[in-house]
Amino acid sequence: MKKPYLLALILLCPIQFLLGQNETLYPWTDTQGRTLQASFISFDAAAQIVTIKLTNGVIYPAPLSSLSNPSQALAKQLGAPPPPPAPPPAAASPFDAILAEVTQEMVGPEALDIEHEWKSADGRALQAKFVSLEGDQLTLIMKTKQFTIGLNNFAAESQTLAKMLQSVAAKHRPAGLDPTPLPAKVTASAPSSPPPAPVPTAPVATPKPVAPPPAVPAKPVAALPLPKVTEADLEKSHTWKNSSGNPLEASFVAADEKAITLKLPRRLSPYILPWNKLSPESVALGKALQKLKKSLVPSILPGNERTLARYGSGKWKNYNTIIESVAFEGGISAIRSYDKEYPRHLMFPLDLWFVKDGVRMEETKMTMTMQPFAMAKRFDEKGKPIMRDGKQEWSFHRRWLKSVSSPEVSNDRRKTSIEGVLDNGSKFEFNYELSQSGVSVWGEVKDSPKEDFPTHMRMFIWSTSLASTAEAAQMTAPQIKETAGDGMFYLDLVKGRKLKFPFSDQFVTIKKKLRDESKGEDISIVKTVEYKGSPFGDHRAKLEHKAKKNILRWDEGYGAKFALQGIRMELIPMESEEAKRDKENQKKYKGIGEIGYSDRVQVKIYRGD
Repeated sequence: MKKPYLLALILLCPIQFLLGQNETLYPWTDTQGRTLQASFISFDAAAQIVTIKLTNGVIYPAPLSSLSNPSQALAKQLGAPPPPPAPPPAAASPFDAILAEVTQEMVGPEALDIEHEWKSADGRALQAKFVSLEGDQLTLIMKTKQFTIGLNNFAAESQTLAKMLQSVAAKHRPAGLDPTPLPAKVTASAPSSPPPAPVPTAPVATPKPVAPPPAVPAKPVAALPLPKVTEADLEKSHTWKNSSGNPLEASFVAADEKAITLKLPRRLSPYILPWNKLSPESVALGKALQKLKKSLVPSILPGNERTLARYGSGKWKNYNTIIESVAFEGGISAIRSYDKEYPRHLMFPLDLWFVKDGVRMEETKMTMTMQPFAMAKRFDEKGKPIMRDGKQEWSFHRRWLKSVSSPEVSNDRRKTSIEGVLDNGSKFEFNYELSQSGVSVWGEVKDSPKEDFPTHMRMFIWSTSLASTAEAAQMTAPQIKETAGDGMFYLDLVKGRKLKFPFSDQFVTIKKKLRDESKGEDISIVKTVEYKGSPFGDHRAKLEHKAKKNILRWDEGYGAKFALQGIRMELIPMESEEAKRDKENQKKYKGIGEIGYSDRVQVKIYRGD
């Protein structure tokens, strides 16, 4: 498995620079007359690049031409090297300045045992293990063959990677050790004169061999006692130190026997460090937080015919499968629910919340749920047709659940499948995919052959609601604007351009603008819906739909007046949409109860801080 060590090299550079001693600040002025204070790092005369460090620790390479004449002269003066005894070799890579600042403790010896991606100067790529770099000759192993190639044949990034790995090899490989010994090469040489005859000398007594003293095994370093930690320590940021004492600000996410997972500010993906890369104090802190988190694991309740296995306590009570990302949290509800206000059954809904500084923002909750439905004539308990205005009523909801098989409770499962049987004997399967970048849901229903009214599938997505219908009805216009803040949602119509609307807008205003912009097209069908601003902060959510045989509709939901009450989206197959308008001929729509994987809606959460 290859690892992006070059990317790690560049990402770690700002951390390493911050650890250096304070440098003298100089005023730097660009060609537009703007001036800032920064310390000088280096000047590359060949590339005409001056590298400075800002007062906030950020390293910034600037083209010399972007600076004023006095600042250009200052850069050249500070970057002028002392006269060398011999002309230095030409730089092989523009990344050499970065390489010189990287602490090798940041990269371990495992980098020598894996394949890396190498790129030639003309852009071609190959996978190979590093062997050595001697002068300008790079030796690699690809599969079972060893090659030695001039370093100047590689792209700048690969040249830097080679130099970094050579530094790691110099530290972690004993001198003279060849990781893949080959037969010795025979080199022809000119005949030499016979060696001179030995000069006789007085005999020297051979000393008796002295047995070396027995080796004393090294005493293992005793682990430090674990510090006292509280639940609050699981959420807040700590100062971690690596084995060389370099600090890093991050919060705890998880840990196992091999490594600890941390969350860094301004970084979406988790940061994983082996235990042996941390100082003893940081190892003790990590172990204490790991132990505390395990002790807080909630109880688990078994599933039954109508309910999934679930957490029995804690913040994930009554959820079967959860994910805790650095940007959001999500959970699959283990309890099927029935909405009495708008008679409908919710099939194990998936709830999502944004996360800010490690804390769930309750007001950002979004919900996705699959809903089987049928357009069937309604009968009472005695089988008598239910009539209204002289016509038999139709039902658009199926009382669906007869039994369900439950997956195990999990907090790290990517795909979860839930299978069961509806009350009419039809079988269903719902699938959920939860990853660090977002979620999606899809599924299908297979009707019993005896069913005359086929089951259709649709998915509902309810967005964040900052106020209920009752609350919004009591609000004044200033209260509406204050509650909505800078919240905004964007609608990208299937036919039309992308439009944005403040949460404080009324739906009648939004729909009028959409009709004006859409030139007669259906304003309810969209490709994407995106949310930004209040209450999401710098985060944003994007719902994306790419399928051609399904349609994604949006509306304001029941009783909603303002966008801050949230919008409702419905994903439904086109055939089901047609069947809703053709109630008397339901039999011809059998076998369409499916929203496939390629037809699903994907919800992606982007972290902005």
